[in-house]
Amino acid sequence: MSKEAGYQYTIKNTGWDSMFTQLNSGSADAAISGITITKGRQKTYSFSKPYFVSRQAIIVKKTDTVIKNATDLKNKKVAVQLGSTGEAAAESILGKNSSNISKDKGGTTFLQVVHGQADAAIGDETTVKKYVASNPSYKLKVIYDDKNFEPEYFGLMFTKNSKYRSTYNAALKK
Repeated sequence: MSKEAGYQYTIKNTGWDSMFTQLNSGSADAAISGITITKGRQKTYSFSKPYFVSRQAIIVKKTDTVIKNATDLKNKKVAVQLGSTGEAAAESILGKNSSNISKDKGGTTFLQVVHGQADAAIGDETTVKKYVASNPSYKLKVIYDDKNFEPEYFGLMFTKNSKYRSTYNAALKK
């Protein structure tokens, strides 16, 4: 899209938190990484038009017969990525300050389920599906709950009132 928008670009592979920090410091002009457009984020950042629709999904062990939807997560230990919409989804079910939510900064969210440290994990559908498909030996399954998890829209993220937003929207449309 940068090429289509007429920009020379460098792609930096960074961590989730670092992506926001780099935008804030001016060391990056745009971020793209399955970033959900939320009202909270729109207070600080500008977004492109949505380029992808996702939703939250739940991972549990295949042997789990108790958890069938999001409301079954009450009183269960749930792993989420810190700062993600999965965290917000877990908080909406278990409560904002619930001690049953394990907030992980790194990439161990789903491994907490594998190793029995959490009963379930919540994450973006695309990530959850890929993880389960890529790790069949972990014997996990995906649970969808469209009643409790509304669609989410991914967009490119820019600093507030970024001069790049309109050109990226045009490139995205094309």
